[in-house]
Amino acid sequence: EPSLQDIRLALHPTFTSTQVQQLDHQTELVRDLFGRRYLPGYVGLNNLNKTDYLNCVVQALGHVKPLRDFFLLAPTDGSGSNDDGVTEG
Repeated sequence: EPSLQDIRLALHPTFTSTQVQQLDHQTELVRDLFGRRYLPGYVGLNNLNKTDYLNCVVQALGHVKPLRDFFLLAPTDGSGSNDDGVTEG
């Protein structure tokens, strides 16, 4: 359904290699659906009852560039390949 494309992209974002490389040079803030400003590639996590320590670890690991890039470029459709046609595993 074409009219639901924006919702699909919000729920399952995909990134190209070029977009991931540009994250380190991004300085312009963008707005989310609620109008809150954020730096693309860095968003917070919801705190779910005494999970502060886990949120801290996830946020720290998210700033490790090779790890961040791996997860941003990982296939999300179960096909085993990302947008560059690179097959994983």
